[in-house]
Amino acid sequence: MQRVTLYGKSDCGLCDDARADLDLLAGEHDFELTEIDITISPDAFERFRYLIPVVDIDGGELLTPPLTIRRLRDAITAASERHG
Repeated sequence: MQRVTLYGKSDCGLCDDARADLDLLAGEHDFELTEIDITISPDAFERFRYLIPVVDIDGGELLTPPLTIRRLRDAITAASERHG
């Protein structure tokens, strides 16, 4: 099972959009979604405060805005193919 991590924060419209797209993709792909609020994680805040939402798929390349459902789908599919 793939691990998908969404870095964001509350009151972030782009973060909400990314979460909604990932929820839709959960019906197509088998992955475990973890959300990290960067305002609670000092490390995540330092890394991503100007980039959110950020999506990490299995520790690979980080996806940053603009995030589209197509871009997310393609990245999840590619990661799935790499891991067999």
